[in-house]
Parts: sequence; structure tokens; C-alpha cells
Amino acid sequence: MTAPGCCGKTEDPSRVPIHREHCQWQSEGVHGIPPKIAHALRAPKMTSEPIYKVFVSSTSRDLHEERAKVQKALLKLNCLPVTMELFPAADEEAWEFIRQQIDDSDYYVVLVTGRYGSLAADGVSYTDKEYDYAREKGIPSIGFVHANRGWMVKKLEAFIAKIKGRLVKEFTNPHQLALEVTTSFVDLKRNRPRT
Repeated sequence: MTAPGCCGKTEDPSRVPIHREHCQWQSEGVHGIPPKIAHALRAPKMTSEPIYKVFVSSTSRDLHEERAKVQKALLKLNCLPVTMELFPAADEEAWEFIRQQIDDSDYYVVLVTGRYGSLAADGVSYTDKEYDYAREKGIPSIGFVHANRGWMVKKLEAFIAKIKGRLVKEFTNPHQLALEVTTSFVDLKRNRPRT
């Protein structure tokens, strides 16, 4: 069965609405392109800016909201954040996986509050080991330390002192942290570009 088409052609009735859209777009100067596709073609083009992989290090039992804010800020900066939620449970196999992730990263970010973190067999926290490994590999790094840490164990004090010997910013809440990450990371990318 056929029905009159919008271009004076005889059409299958199931195709008439599509054909009418075609003719509407044809009259608007977009020949033969369905509306959804034409709209997509008019959408802004993706930039050719590279996507950087950023390893985000922090203790596991706290900083949930802070890590989420940092992830969101990095995604907005065209970066792929790698966070501990992707890691297996802490053991020697996990440490090998973490090292591979750091090796594959373009940048390294560490978040520190009042916890030193889970200890590896050598008595050093995984966060501390990750920081040392990233620095050893020459990966551009930036630290964010909570301004109100309260009481700290000696190992945490030493770790914070080590971080403060490099590029570091302080924060007091997750929102401020996201702003600090955004501005600091833009500067880090400009000053230490990765290819």
C-alpha cells in the first residue's frame, strides 16, 4: 500500500513522517539529513586537547566527599582521575597494581587530612609510598593538605613536612579543595606540560 508523499512521490505510509521531516529540512537547506543528525552536526566540535591521566592519592577511610569533588574538578579539566576506589584490597599485589597506575599517569595529586593511612608490610602508609614513588618517577605532583588536622601521629607529621617541601595548597572544606585543585592543576599543566 502506498500513500502520497510530501514531495509529490508515492511513499510507503510508514515512511511518510520521516520523509516529511526530510522535506522540512530540505526546505531549510539541510538536504536529506534527519533532524537529530543535523542537530548533532551543528553541535560544537570536540577539542584536540589531550586527556591527562591523574593519579589521586589519599587515605581510604576518610575524604570520600573530597575525592568526589576532586574527581569532578579533574573531569571538567579534561582529565581522567584514577582513584583508590578502583584498587584491589591492600597487599603486595595491590601495591604492584598501584605502581602500574602511577607509571601510566601524567600527573599525581595527594590529599591529606588527619590520618596517616593503611600501613604496608614495611610500616609506611600506602599514601606515603605512592607519593614517594610518583616523585621517584618524576611525575609532576601537587599536594593538598587540610588546614585543620588536629592531633597527628609522628609519621603523618613527617609525611606532611615532606609534601610541604614541594608544591602544596591547604584547604578547609571539599568545595574549597575543588577550587584549589582547579586553579592549581591548570598552573601545573602549564608549567609542567606532559606529552
